[in-house]
Amino acid sequence: MAFLLLHSKFFKMKGIRDVAALFTVLSLFMGCSYPYTYDDNGSTIELRKADPFQVLLEGDNSPNFNWKLASLPASIELLKTDKVQYKGRVTDYIFSFKTVANGNNVVELIYTDGTETKKTFKITVIVDIDEVINSE
Repeated sequence: MAFLLLHSKFFKMKGIRDVAALFTVLSLFMGCSYPYTYDDNGSTIELRKADPFQVLLEGDNSPNFNWKLASLPASIELLKTDKVQYKGRVTDYIFSFKTVANGNNVVELIYTDGTETKKTFKITVIVDIDEVINSE
């Protein structure tokens, strides 16, 4: 993979924004379950205690609406949130989580301006401390 990157157009990026965007995308795929997207809305995932996972949701470049955390169970910790804006395009909202205890819980995010909610994203997270379980 490194060979392909060295000889691809990605290696010849010129702007700091290009490099920052590449590192953001690579960080999504390293060290955690792949990022869950709006296509995974309503899904159930199974993880072990201390497993990290990410949710990546798109929004428009409207200053009024943002993806926000609506509910977070005690068995899941929010590590950080990132907002990546693309000029003239969508905005990516990246939520990074880590499981901290066993249980069957729902993480809910809403796309809202504070008064109106346009979209809702829910994912059920089953955490089992004693068994190795694969993510769906």
